[in-house]
Amino acid sequence: MLTQMLGGEITVDSHVGVGTTFCLRIMLPIVHNLSDTAEPTPSKGQIVGYKGKPLSVLVVDHDALQRDFLEALLVPLGFVVHQAYDGLSGLHAVAQFHPDMVLLSVKMPGEDDLVTAAKIRSGHPSKPAIIMVSAGNAELSADADRAPDYDAFVTKPVDSNTLLTTIGHVLHLEWIYVKDDEVEIDIPDFSNGYFSGLSSKIRQSFHKIRQASELGHVRGVENVLNSLAIETESDRVFIAIIKRYVRDFDLAAITRAINDAEL
Repeated sequence: MLTQMLGGEITVDSHVGVGTTFCLRIMLPIVHNLSDTAEPTPSKGQIVGYKGKPLSVLVVDHDALQRDFLEALLVPLGFVVHQAYDGLSGLHAVAQFHPDMVLLSVKMPGEDDLVTAAKIRSGHPSKPAIIMVSAGNAELSADADRAPDYDAFVTKPVDSNTLLTTIGHVLHLEWIYVKDDEVEIDIPDFSNGYFSGLSSKIRQSFHKIRQASELGHVRGVENVLNSLAIETESDRVFIAIIKRYVRDFDLAAITRAINDAEL
């Protein structure tokens, strides 16, 4: 299944009494000018945000897990994230939210993704930046003549660093970094009404989430989150942020986020 998503294939050659050979073929990006003696690029540290006004991103993907993953990655960095599940709903969302950038999945059900990109590019005055999210280079290389309809593309499974580098280039961002050896890392400030739209059920769960977090019980935090029903947009963003912290095992950030949301 994963091999097919990456645009590859698995073949088997088996002979009784001889053995079995499995062959895996997948599409991977070409690396140019790679030198075994090249010095690694010094790390600037962890990206914790960007300078300037908050920017909005629309994630269009038929895979809910992929949408949630991208939202959980981008929201803590200061982006406002909206979701759509196919090309048509994506077009409606662009008209409604006027995003600064669209992350558009390739090979979704319904209307062709590149047709959707062209409609976004030509039909909306804001002309948001478009990054295609593709399972393989081959999906887009065949449509090289339609490249003006998008600004860049990244491949699945999405690498966080590659995606952020691409976003920074497309949106001309100045990232804010924190060095790996710095203990204190700023997290988004959720006070001042940021989560004023949280439902009562989410707020009632604060005590359980905080208690599990302070005990170091990651599974307990996950169990509480998975039991919650999303009623508002703030609910969805809040849960995505906490899931991001759970994935990073940043329990202190979970507690601070809840404390800010209670203000």
